Amino acid sequence: MAKRLAQLSFEEAEIDLSRVRVVAQLIAEFAETVRRPLQRKYLYFLENEYRQFRLNVEYAGEYDFVQIQNSVERHMQRKLKLETTENMALIAGLRIAVGDYVWERSIRGDLSMLCR
Repeated sequence: MAKRLAQLSFEEAEIDLSRVRVVAQLIAEFAETVRRPLQRKYLYFLENEYRQFRLNVEYAGEYDFVQIQNSVERHMQRKLKLETTENMALIAGLRIAVGDYVWERSIRGDLSMLCR
């Protein structure tokens, strides 16, 4: 139930505060013994769901982030919110993360594979 409530709290890759208020009111109606565990599970799933809608791109170099976002959205079959971070430790390349999925194509990643 908590997982479904967390999923319903989103609209187009963003948390909808009016929906969260409705869920909070619904949870408040439960008995204390049920309310606290349900709140904890709801917050856990809300955070997890939030991470599933974030496209985190670490980069070293120049890239077309719109093209990357469109490609990953097609692959994941959902709208994502782009967040970029410059990471010179990659030497050159990209590290893309959506939730638990991570794709890395960088000189640093290639070197670490050679050292294994």
